[in-house]
Amino acid sequence: MFLRDTLRLQLGFWKLSMILDRYSWFVLVALLAGGAVAKYMVIAASDGGGDLLYSDIPKSLMFLQGRDPYLVTQWHSPYPPFLFIVVGGILWVAGGGKLPLGNSPALLSLEVRLAGVVADVLVGFLIFLVLRLQRSSGLGLLVPVGLYVLLPPMGLLPYSIFHADVFGRLVMASGLLGLVLGRFFAGTALLTLSVVFKVHPLLALLFILVWLVRRNGLARTLPTLAVCATIFLLGLVLPFWIPGYAGSFLGYNLSTGFGSGTFSFSLMNLFYGVLPATLGLNLSTSSINVIWLVSTLGLFLLGLGVVWTRSNILSPVEVVLLGLLVWLLPLRELYDWYVIWAMIPLLMRGRLLQSIIVCGLLEFTNIMGGWAFNIPGNPFPIMSSVYGFFITSLAYAFLNMLALVFVLRNSGRPRNQFWMSRIGNLRLDPNFAA
Repeated sequence: MFLRDTLRLQLGFWKLSMILDRYSWFVLVALLAGGAVAKYMVIAASDGGGDLLYSDIPKSLMFLQGRDPYLVTQWHSPYPPFLFIVVGGILWVAGGGKLPLGNSPALLSLEVRLAGVVADVLVGFLIFLVLRLQRSSGLGLLVPVGLYVLLPPMGLLPYSIFHADVFGRLVMASGLLGLVLGRFFAGTALLTLSVVFKVHPLLALLFILVWLVRRNGLARTLPTLAVCATIFLLGLVLPFWIPGYAGSFLGYNLSTGFGSGTFSFSLMNLFYGVLPATLGLNLSTSSINVIWLVSTLGLFLLGLGVVWTRSNILSPVEVVLLGLLVWLLPLRELYDWYVIWAMIPLLMRGRLLQSIIVCGLLEFTNIMGGWAFNIPGNPFPIMSSVYGFFITSLAYAFLNMLALVFVLRNSGRPRNQFWMSRIGNLRLDPNFAA
């Protein structure tokens, strides 16, 4: 009886999946439109947060004026120039080709975030296209899109606390589409552009280049390597000649101890807050940097070994996801909007159950993060202590490690094999009544 009920439930899901697949484009439009409306409602009720109002917008306007944004309040400009160029370009276009210097910060924030909605909707569409190209259908095709545009940590939170990461994620998602299509030259170039926008996909780019060399040989990959190196040098290395860039970009990103363990959800909170509070052990900035470098290097070598030995079965989406997870796990400053970078290739893998599990954990960790930052209505004020932040950091680490396990265990296996085998058994069962 239990087996028959289980098989009936599975058949029901299968039929629903077939119906959704038949009307997938209509459902896609509805999901993207619903996500856009939900995002706009968040925009109308918030100002975008301090990083947008006091960092991204002012620094981008300085770029438009030909002024050096790295010489003024350096800690508000720890980003490569490409980020300010993109945000400044959005403001310039919204201003009708003029410098919007007289506009209020609220109006500028609205313009940037509306552009972010367009970018996010396009990312949702790209997730759909990649899944379609990988022969996903029905629930497996549409649920990941719905998770991206509607789940609060990915769909809504980035618009009340806005960061320009959304534009870099669009560039990365475009690169992933190119890689899945087999347009490796264009795909890696776009992935490199996302690196010079925000450095989070750096290790993913290195893994993809190794993956290409292993699959296609060094000689055939040389043009791609040359273009990626050129973009990288122009976007991340050449700016070191801009006065103040090194002190801003490296000075911020190589500093530690943000908020004494109550600033973000990094595993490094063990050294920022927990050990000082419990044992009085205060490590120097250089010591923590060494710990971070060794941890990142160790995970990088692990990931590199996986890519090197499994290059024939790993998809480019899995390679990029692996690189992002290796970067995020030991990162010294970690937030939801950083983790979203890894959620895009995770959703593009076409593993429905795994996507739901990881995204459910993301929602749970987001709720824990709200408790840690003591948002009004917090039922657990103790979570705003260094111990609460560290517990939340462990939850984020578990999320990332679970995603890493999924990649290592399931890379190269055909999707939907379980479902199709069970449906086949169901049809052959003479005791099953339709």
